[in-house]
Amino acid sequence: MKSIGDNAFSSCYSLCSVQLEEGVENIEDAAFNGCEQLESILIPASVSYIGGGVFSDCKAIASIDVAVGDAVEAGAVLATLN
Repeated sequence: MKSIGDNAFSSCYSLCSVQLEEGVENIEDAAFNGCEQLESILIPASVSYIGGGVFSDCKAIASIDVAVGDAVEAGAVLATLN
């Protein structure tokens, strides 16, 4: 899988952690929006695009790990929390 689609896991209340596999390139808009129990996220270096509001309303996030890669900066990930 190369892309996590728009709203793919939106409001998945029981989702506690996300560890995306190397090879995923895109995380589309609001893919994990409203996952209230989501605490930790691992984003591989292969991700080059993160859409808007990907992690908005994920109030339990305690850890976001972004692997060093070409395109995604930690600030881009944090911007999706709003």
